[in-house]
Amino acid sequence: MKTWGDPLRFRVLRLNNRVIRASGTVSLDYELRFAEAGVGAIIASPGVAAGPDHIAAVQAHGCKYLLRISLPRSSHRVLSGSEIDETLGFFAEAARLSRETGADGVEIDGGEGSVVAQFLGPGTDERLSASRGPVEQRARLIREIVRAARGAVGRDFHLQVRLGVSSVLGLMAASTVQVVHWLEEDGIDAVHLVSEGHHPGAQAEASFAFATRLVKEAVRVPVLRNGRFETERSIQSALADASCDAVTLARPLAPARRDEVALRPAA
Repeated sequence: MKTWGDPLRFRVLRLNNRVIRASGTVSLDYELRFAEAGVGAIIASPGVAAGPDHIAAVQAHGCKYLLRISLPRSSHRVLSGSEIDETLGFFAEAARLSRETGADGVEIDGGEGSVVAQFLGPGTDERLSASRGPVEQRARLIREIVRAARGAVGRDFHLQVRLGVSSVLGLMAASTVQVVHWLEEDGIDAVHLVSEGHHPGAQAEASFAFATRLVKEAVRVPVLRNGRFETERSIQSALADASCDAVTLARPLAPARRDEVALRPAA
């Protein structure tokens, strides 16, 4: 097996390896450097204004390009029917435009600070249907968003979701495994789990790996795992410990020089 793992096949998408750049920058040049360095895919942050030419330049290196779609937290504790319709319309239209722009897929953002996370977390007030149970109640918005986006792009386009995990207990409290099962029914192709929170449990790599492994063992879709991967050995360990199908980098590996993106995998 190569240093960065074997190719990874989703339902309609294939990556050359299992290392993905989860962009935290709005620099298109920086994205291109990661593509040149050999990552299997780039997940562009919502702030990246990527046009067809940039996406094609990334893809020319054999690197897939996904666009993350996100809406920030709402100032409202309860969403009205019209606000829900506007939210669904936003995600559907953004997904459609992403496909038309030439992206290989989209990622629905349910991470910290997003409107999805706001209503997905435990303790959220009932807002849609009093007849539904608490977990199903909280998951309704993300499920409807996924259905709307899938309807806009069709079945032959990659669609995944990004969800935050604060700890193993947070995973259980948010019923993340059950939510992902429902999202599988709604048509997602992968789930991207990211570590959130500033307490020691959320920052502990072993704890987060255990939490992502629980999800991976319970669901059918590939699981992408974010983490503090600063060396190729840390990537190898993550890919070998059954906690994920691919890793996502928020930073370069330890560079030989301050201005060098040291990412080229060994053969």
